[in-house]
Amino acid sequence: AISNYTAAQFQRAGVKLVLNSRVGAVEDGIVKVVNKQNETSEVPFGACVWATGIAMNPLIKAIQAKIPEQKHFRSIETDEFMRVRGSD
Repeated sequence: AISNYTAAQFQRAGVKLVLNSRVGAVEDGIVKVVNKQNETSEVPFGACVWATGIAMNPLIKAIQAKIPEQKHFRSIETDEFMRVRGSD
């Protein structure tokens, strides 16, 4: 799966992944993370990049509704020239 590949790439690059957790708070230089056992830990940072969400973006959903060729469940498919498939 792409998630396993991405995790392996991050780990090779020395990026610490925090999985199965949620962000409790973001403070100056610290992200407070809460795991499924409701335990809080702190992750220090210099620059915070926060990627989250499992729901489809409303814009992607609207585009897919108008272009029948778009069938991927969470993204817009393009060709090798970054043209949206089916938008001709």
